[in-house]
Amino acid sequence: MRAVSAHVVEELRARVARQGWPVGYAHLVTSAILPNDSESHGSPMFNGLSRWPALVLACAAAHGSVTEAAVQTAVAAALVMAALDVLDDVEDGELGPDADPAVQVNVATGLLLLFHQVCGEPCLHALPAPGIQALVDAALRACGGQHRDLCLQADGVEMNPEDALAITAAKSATLVAALCRLGALAGGCTGLLLARYAAFGHHLGMALQVANDLAAAQDPSKTDLARHRPTLPLVYAAGYDADASAGTGHPTPEGALMATWVVLQAHRLRALRVLAAIERARPARALLEPFLP
Repeated sequence: MRAVSAHVVEELRARVARQGWPVGYAHLVTSAILPNDSESHGSPMFNGLSRWPALVLACAAAHGSVTEAAVQTAVAAALVMAALDVLDDVEDGELGPDADPAVQVNVATGLLLLFHQVCGEPCLHALPAPGIQALVDAALRACGGQHRDLCLQADGVEMNPEDALAITAAKSATLVAALCRLGALAGGCTGLLLARYAAFGHHLGMALQVANDLAAAQDPSKTDLARHRPTLPLVYAAGYDADASAGTGHPTPEGALMATWVVLQAHRLRALRVLAAIERARPARALLEPFLP
């Protein structure tokens, strides 16, 4: 797996190098794709890859075969997810103090065009339909979920926990489900087992996003609180009195945090149940359970 991961890293670097971009721009694009140690997937077997391409490779390996299609799917995952992460930071106003939003938007544009380039690889066109198009469709749905996230407020009259979870499903879980399904598909998986990989990805995506929102609800430096983002903990918090968190050391009421934690654990348990079903057919648990929060 380390060798395959290294191959993905080399392919990503080579794709950037072939564009003939200015050195500074190429560096920014590469930095967005290949994270530093604090942002990489924790397992040494993935050789410093970020979470998403590592997840694709893990799903392919869990089914038993890391093909060239799996490698290119991992490359595609790294590019599109990095682009969406960059845009998310711009939209949330959470760039570093020296980062220029216009420059970062241009970085995301380059990443998306590289993703488009990878989608044309013959090995990806050879995958059973819808193939890589499933990831494109998931990214389009994520744009709709992100729009709702940006335009609605947690304390709006139209918001309730079910709406917040629907946004999470659209902007996050759909993408992760597509990544898991594509990784397994590239590894030769078919039928009911393929649907189980997608179901695992859905609950993994929900758990990861809820965990992220839970952390942001306790961090005043994040913009979720200031902008009343319609995240699950803040929607729960809208049901409490304004002084409910006074003296707790948290900007969000403890009851809202606990309710969110329960939802997080529910999706984690559902992911583990699906993983147990996959495990009966393939030895997947050791590879995939470490991705859960």
